[in-house]
Amino acid sequence: GGGGGGVMGPATSARSARAASLGAALTAAVLLALFPVWEQDWGWQVRAGEERLTSRRPLSGRDEWSYTARGAPWVDVQWAATSVMGAAHLTAGPGGLVALRAALSGLVALGAFASFRQSEAGGSSPASAPAALCVWALAFLAMRDRLQIRSEMFVFALGAWVPSLFAASPSASTLTMAVAVAAAANLHFGVAPFVACHACSLVLGEGLGAGAGLSPLVLRLLPLTFKCAATLLALLANPAPLYAARFFWHHVFYFRDKLLRNPDHVRASWASLAAPGGEEGASLWAWATATALAVWIYFGCLSGGLGRSLRPRGYQNPAVFVISVLTLSLGCLERVRIVPFAVLYLLPVLMAGAASLGWEKKGDVGGRSNCEEKKKKKNARDMHPQAETLWWSLAAALLAVHFGIGQGVRVGFHLVEGQWPVASAEFVLAENLQGNIYHTFTFGNYLVYAFRGRHLTYGDTRETIFQSNEREYHAAYHSPQALRALLERHSVNTILTKIPGTQPLPSGEWRDIMREFTPPDEWAVLFWDDVSVVTVRRVPAHAAAIAAHEYTMLRPALPYNLFLRDMQSWTGEQVVRFRSEVLRCNARRGDTNLYCALCAAAWASVVADPLLPPAAALDFLDRLPPTARGHKRVRHERTQLEKKLRLGPGPGPRRGP
Repeated sequence: GGGGGGVMGPATSARSARAASLGAALTAAVLLALFPVWEQDWGWQVRAGEERLTSRRPLSGRDEWSYTARGAPWVDVQWAATSVMGAAHLTAGPGGLVALRAALSGLVALGAFASFRQSEAGGSSPASAPAALCVWALAFLAMRDRLQIRSEMFVFALGAWVPSLFAASPSASTLTMAVAVAAAANLHFGVAPFVACHACSLVLGEGLGAGAGLSPLVLRLLPLTFKCAATLLALLANPAPLYAARFFWHHVFYFRDKLLRNPDHVRASWASLAAPGGEEGASLWAWATATALAVWIYFGCLSGGLGRSLRPRGYQNPAVFVISVLTLSLGCLERVRIVPFAVLYLLPVLMAGAASLGWEKKGDVGGRSNCEEKKKKKNARDMHPQAETLWWSLAAALLAVHFGIGQGVRVGFHLVEGQWPVASAEFVLAENLQGNIYHTFTFGNYLVYAFRGRHLTYGDTRETIFQSNEREYHAAYHSPQALRALLERHSVNTILTKIPGTQPLPSGEWRDIMREFTPPDEWAVLFWDDVSVVTVRRVPAHAAAIAAHEYTMLRPALPYNLFLRDMQSWTGEQVVRFRSEVLRCNARRGDTNLYCALCAAAWASVVADPLLPPAAALDFLDRLPPTARGHKRVRHERTQLEKKLRLGPGPGPRRGP
């Protein structure tokens, strides 16, 4: 009886440690994914999914959302993922997307720990569980920059489970892998080949074993070739396989003749590596560390390398493992977005290394008797009791890194502030502005979601069908003449674009890019929010909107307090016009606009104006979004207003009429 208790105690401890480790990983994975929606593809993917679900039919196979590619072939080869995203958004709006992202992030963590559970030595030592948590934290650090609410993330979640699915179905592994690849091909065909290659690597690694002579190798290769071919052919289980194949091929040569930078498609760079505190830099360093650690576990120092019996299923052949690691490493350097797939391939080896802690082996264990094995397991449990504490401490430190880099934990079930032209899009719809609308591609991702057919767009982040737009778009960004030609060519009467920056000129003036590219005698500024501005052509159809909403004194592309230099030369009519525009701009419902609130504050600080007193300006500052209230300029203007309120009205540079 006493001996039994001695055995059960450590076993129970190992199970408890494993549960705690999994709980910590799952909690962190979910919490770190509950941030507001910012991803650049979510808008068109939600619209595609919602249209499919609400109309209960497949999409037409032609573009229906833009005026530049209308009628061109376009197939939603990510239909399975976009349908789920559409359903989540129909159910709970942006909050549904955030919850879906968190659920997929949790699935990735569960898939990682499924590999740990299936390792032959899994749970043999209480130290194994915190070691597995350390391994997961490292892998998650490499992946988290790409764990975004988009169709690609569904494939990550599936890919995390591929090794476990393969190991759990020894008699039908080829069929299981083919089904997994087919599922990936309908979730996101562009990244499904990585799942297919992972599956083929498992098939080859299992079939070739730990190595054999030339003749057995030749005999084994033929059936393995058929198995890999069946797995790869599963990619064609997509409603539009030829279109999907062209879609993938385009991305293979993505950088050829590419004019516009896409943050989703970047090569590894020294600049990223030199900033390990940033999410991309942290991802690259974590991937490199995970790769080195996996190779060390497989071949090197830890317990003399993973013996054949401890290697996960599908990872038995060293040559297949090395070729796979090298191929994925080159892919990661060429395209950083491949990093999650490289890490998902390494995870079973990393987890096997964690699970094998406590084994003192020089090679394989096949020659030991059962009695020797039991004794060895007990010794493994009792060895180095302080090791468990050290591993838990390391796991806590790695988790702390997650909560310290990037945005950390920022829970929000809404669209991220200051990135999407939410208010500007609402203004365009409310005023029923006429003609085609010109905008950036990134804004197009939001506008196809916001307009829902009431306006066609110039383009969005479905890049393949807008390749022909790139050259004119690039030219229009740099040249007013090129922009004019683009606007005339596409009959554009409304522009919704980012508020441009500015710079001081040698003359002492400030460069006004808006007036350079859209001269005020042809275009009128009607609206802006904190990220975008709406400008319309002076045509009869816009006469009423211009009369009601035009701004001539406020210039959101310039410093907010620039008027302080010019106001001494204003006429009384200009003073009245300026104050009227400031009050109108700040009278919008909801949060105030940063530029408008700062203009009001600067005016009330220097002008004794009973129609715009300091108390009213402070109210405008109080109505700013929380993210803007801590801005340095806001704090400065608040201090000036509060000082004026304490001192009372006094002589100012100019009194309002």
